[in-house]
Amino acid sequence: MDRLRKSGAGGERSTMMRPGPPVEPTAPAEIRANGERAPAERRLLLRSFLIQGMWNPRDLLGSGTAWALGDPASAGDPPAPFNSHPYLAGVALGSVTRARIDGGLTPERELRFRTALRAPLGALGDALVWAGWVPFLLLLSMGLVLVGAPPVPVVVGFLVVHNVLHVGLRRWGLRLGLEHGMRVGTALGASPLRPLGDRFRQGVVVLSGLVASVAALRGGGELVQGTAALTGLVAGSLLFVGLGFLFAGRLPVTTPLRVALMLLGVGWIAAVLGGM
Repeated sequence: MDRLRKSGAGGERSTMMRPGPPVEPTAPAEIRANGERAPAERRLLLRSFLIQGMWNPRDLLGSGTAWALGDPASAGDPPAPFNSHPYLAGVALGSVTRARIDGGLTPERELRFRTALRAPLGALGDALVWAGWVPFLLLLSMGLVLVGAPPVPVVVGFLVVHNVLHVGLRRWGLRLGLEHGMRVGTALGASPLRPLGDRFRQGVVVLSGLVASVAALRGGGELVQGTAALTGLVAGSLLFVGLGFLFAGRLPVTTPLRVALMLLGVGWIAAVLGGM
């Protein structure tokens, strides 16, 4: 693939163009030949799991992305730098593949396109995964263990749910890219990723208050009884009602913080009452 190279003397960049059409990956040839997208889609999906293993400080995920797309390796023409949240790398793979199939994608335009994808794919992925569902699931698991759930099933459940979301996000991103090509930026903006990340982060705030309350309710390893137990039941009911409205989009952004503080206060009051 043609890329920008530095000239030896002045350090200025010049465009080195090889004759012939741009190099296209092997997998999409199956689509062009018989119109079947499934084999190429499966190949790209499987390769998307491996590109992070080729991360390096020079081009970040550039080498892995080039390998996943089927670009020929060249020692004198290293891959262009690229980065993304690993779970959303399929968006880049799918959109570049679709753009190559549609034609008219010059090496310079592809480089600009990949560069433009870096920030949104990184920001959306971090907000949804690392600041969203991962802490949400961790806090939920902690709460379950605190109320007496066996730790091993809780850990297994966490891993299963996390990886179902993980694989689903990879597959969704790849299909989004294959469907929209160069217009994938507009599709990303209209996708539910950002609102879903907001909901998970609001849920994290609520669960933080709940877990702190449950931890306060535990006295000597046992849940406080009597008035404190009734108070905890009320707090738990408020939690589930609040989470329901939260994910339905009925609560403003500031409400989860108020709910979390309320649950935290209820937990400490219950702990004091239980110790009297």
